[in-house]
Order: sequence, then structure tokens, then C-alpha cells
Amino acid sequence: MDLLLGTIDFDVFDRCDAHDLALPIFLEDRPPMGLAGLADWRLHGLVSNWIARRFIEPREAKPVLYGGDSRLSFDRIFIQPMGSMADIKAADLARRNEEFASVISLAGVHDLACPVPGLGAEGIEDEYALEQWLATLEIHLENPRVTLFLPGHLLEIASGKGQSAGWNTELISMEKENGSY
Repeated sequence: MDLLLGTIDFDVFDRCDAHDLALPIFLEDRPPMGLAGLADWRLHGLVSNWIARRFIEPREAKPVLYGGDSRLSFDRIFIQPMGSMADIKAADLARRNEEFASVISLAGVHDLACPVPGLGAEGIEDEYALEQWLATLEIHLENPRVTLFLPGHLLEIASGKGQSAGWNTELISMEKENGSY
């Protein structure tokens, strides 16, 4: 089980070589923020357009699968509506993560890029959200390679949590080598 950790920025996002991208979307994410916002930007507002036209309804748990697009390096994009972040409790987050991971697993995903669902939700500690998502992915994905996109202040915490859970953990570095990334 390999865990790569990177910050949510275009440089790391554009260099990510994962096959699939998973994006949890909360009702409050209008326009999409974080990793979903980066993907939406690269897709020229496609995700925002789908939300506006109710093709993606954040209140309902109906996942959307989008095939590859030349504007992104991923083969598939999984978009999972997660409901309202304001209403989510720890048990709800665990259930929603299980549903999301089940969809990803059924599609045969092994090499995934994603954020941690529920980070920043009121009443849910970031460390709990991180541990819960790693445990869920470990259960549902066979020999996974996961690239987690996180706020910078959580990278070291995620590295420690991943290592203690048995993941081979690596921080994605943006240091320049020979004048280029």
C-alpha cells in the first residue's frame, strides 16, 4: 500500500500520475473548492456547470463517472456528492466514505488521487477524517497506490498516520532539480 502526499496546488496536481481521480463534492462547494476546484478549473468549469444544471446534485449520493479528458492526466474522474458539510457527523462521514470507496472499488481502481472527504467539517477533527478515509481505502482497494491532496499543515500528520497504519508513505516534493520541476 503506497501513500503519496501532496499539497493542493496546480504544480503537484499537474504532475500527479495517478490513473483515477476521486472528488467528493459537498453542498457548500459552490463553486467547487480544493482539489475539486483545481479539476473544475482545468475542465473549464465543467463540474460547476454540472452542479448548476443539477446533473450533479450534492444533496443526493448518486456518483458520477467522467471518462478521460485531454485537459487532465487522469483516465477517469469519480465525483461523489456527499451532502451538506454543515450536517455531517462522524457516523455520517464514515457511511458516506464507505459508499464512495465501494463505487471506486467496484470500478477496479488501484491507483487513485483524491482529497480527504470531510476535512474542515464542523465537529469532525481533521485527524479523524484522515484516519477514517485511510482505513476505508485500505478495506476497499486491493494493494492501492493513493495520492492524497491535503492542506500543507496536515502533510506531516498524514505521513505519521499513514506509516502507523502500514502504508509506504512519501511526500511529493516540488523542489527544483536542474532548473525544472
